[in-house]
Amino acid sequence: MIHWRLLLSVLPFALAPSLRTFAQGDEGDGYPDMGQMDPNLGLPKNIRATAVQSDVKYIQCEVCRRAVTALYRQSSALRVKLAATAPGKFSEESVQQVADKVCDSHTEEGDWIAKIDLVEKYPITTKKGKGGKKKNTKRKGGRLVLNDMNAFGKCKSECATIEEACRRVMDEVEADITGPLYMDKYAKKLSDLRDEVCGPDGEFGDFCGTTPTLPSNRKKGPPFEAQTEEERNMVVTLNNMNSVNRENGMPSMSMYRREDIEKATSQFDEEYGLAEEEGTDEKEEL
Repeated sequence: MIHWRLLLSVLPFALAPSLRTFAQGDEGDGYPDMGQMDPNLGLPKNIRATAVQSDVKYIQCEVCRRAVTALYRQSSALRVKLAATAPGKFSEESVQQVADKVCDSHTEEGDWIAKIDLVEKYPITTKKGKGGKKKNTKRKGGRLVLNDMNAFGKCKSECATIEEACRRVMDEVEADITGPLYMDKYAKKLSDLRDEVCGPDGEFGDFCGTTPTLPSNRKKGPPFEAQTEEERNMVVTLNNMNSVNRENGMPSMSMYRREDIEKATSQFDEEYGLAEEEGTDEKEEL
């Protein structure tokens, strides 16, 4: 039984307790680290995945090209939409708002990131071993490839690494390209924009110089874990609500698993002796 006192304190934060949280803990399983507990509710804090900074250099070029593509297509689509629904409302600020969100996998603008899995690709040497059995050996010169998936995935460390690579691009070039995009300078010239932003030796950036190869002993990243449509919708909705909350100086909300809330409820009842009181009340009613 969930006590009403704890329920009232949890409800504003637990919008969907039956859904798995999008937060990432140190355990790398897509859930909050149970060691990071909220001291008031006894519930895990929602914390985002941490990017693997050392991996950014392996994917910086390709992420740049995809980020520019996403920004170009979404700002173009917004131009068309506003021309039909709110003529005269499309502005350079409209493009900036897209750019501000295109590197966040928890937004509609950044959902392209949530559909990518990072996959290690190595040249393979096949040799015959004992008994004539073939043995594959990884050689140097591997690459970290952005593999397109057919579903949204939970944002773990690989997703956070793509976000980081994307932000590095936008931090450097956003101020230079939002104006030209607003003025439609690159109409039907996406490839030109990608080259000028990503390079090599682009006008605005140089993210596609020499991409280093992977060491053969690099630890393999976590597996891609797909989200249901319901989970994905809750992630985006909650992120949008929290953006509004931050703008208005309000605290952010979180999602928790049902089992976490039930565990916190039990701990709450035990701490305040409520479990014993409720059991006594039930006996008296009988």
